[in-house]
Amino acid sequence: MILKTVLNDELKYMINAAKYLAKGYDEQYDEMEWFARWDLPEEIGEEWIDAKGIIYSPQLLKTIPHESLVLLLRILFNFENAFTNPAMIDVWSNEAIKTHKFWEEQRQLAKSFLESLDKEYIL
Repeated sequence: MILKTVLNDELKYMINAAKYLAKGYDEQYDEMEWFARWDLPEEIGEEWIDAKGIIYSPQLLKTIPHESLVLLLRILFNFENAFTNPAMIDVWSNEAIKTHKFWEEQRQLAKSFLESLDKEYIL
């Protein structure tokens, strides 16, 4: 198969982050390093917030379709809002990550991001 567009390192990183986010709790837990499992939701959220510089990198912005960028920014915004909003403290438990509406929405956004890229890239 021939790639429709070449994947750059920034996009590869975000694709991997989205693939991980899109998984269910059990898979996420099994794949997380043993020392981080006790705080899995925060680990995932911090990874996305730390990726803010990657999302806004010129390399990614030049490569990524607009629809995909909007989805990435929604995921990032949701995590930033959850971290800074005291009313959302309930999303940061290992129990919440299993079924909380916030996490279901984040997983769906990650899946939509991956689907939007499938139009441009062979993932």
